[in-house]
Order: sequence, then C-alpha cells, then structure tokens
Amino acid sequence: MNQGKINLQFELINQTKYNLKKRLFLPLAKNILDKMLSQSLKDKEIHLNLFLVSAKRIKELNKKFRQKNSTTTILSFPQDEPLKNKPLSEIIVLGDIFLCPQTIRQKNKDKKAIYFFFWHGLLHLLGLNHKQMPKYQKIWKRIKKTIL
Repeated sequence: MNQGKINLQFELINQTKYNLKKRLFLPLAKNILDKMLSQSLKDKEIHLNLFLVSAKRIKELNKKFRQKNSTTTILSFPQDEPLKNKPLSEIIVLGDIFLCPQTIRQKNKDKKAIYFFFWHGLLHLLGLNHKQMPKYQKIWKRIKKTIL
C-alpha cells in the first residue's frame, strides 16, 4: 500500500429524502483519518458505514440503545476504536454512524452542520469521548477550511 494513503472502505446508506452523496463525505473521512491515525494504522484497510436516517428511525435507535425516547442528531456505534485499542488484524472496522439530517437541520442554521456531526461521530468511532474532543477542535477548523 502507498505510504500515507488511506485505504477506506466507506458505505453511505441514505434512507432519507435528503440528497446527500457519498462524494461529499468520503474526502472528509479520509482527511480526518489521515490527521488522526498513526502511519501503522493508515496502512490497514479501514471500514466505515454512514447511515442517513429519518427522525422516526433515529428515535427508535435512541430508545433501543440509549433508553431515550427522543430524536437526536447522531448515534455512533464504535467497533475497533483504534485510538483506544491496538488493532490486532490488517482490517480496522470503525463502526457505524447514524445521522438524522432532518433533526440536524431543525437544530442548526448552518447547512454544513451535518459534516460537523459526521466528524463528531467519527471521533467516537476512533475511540474518543466527549472530554477528549475539545483538543481536536483545531483539526476540525483546518479541515472545514480546506474541504468544506
């Protein structure tokens, strides 16, 4: 594999009426992973799924997995968490991010807010918690300027 090139297997499953394309999220994901992962992790095959779901569906998931009977903007379901745990194989399965574009748009005036929530979810999949995230705000600002 080329050194520094992220081998990302990325799936976007859009179950909404919103016209959001894989090509809008893929460069963002690669950029984030390039900045966050060590070289030894970049050389692995990385898997990530992004689901865009309705308010009804995210509410169902929120109730099932967090026991909260309300809609939310994002849910993340991490698997390998490579910043927390040393991956044991050549494949890193980051996990699944569920975004609700409808809820995101209701709560945010910025039309690009969905990308912030995607970034937020990706940090969770990498193994970071909310207390660790503020120190990565500078990375988000740089990424936002260059990609969005």
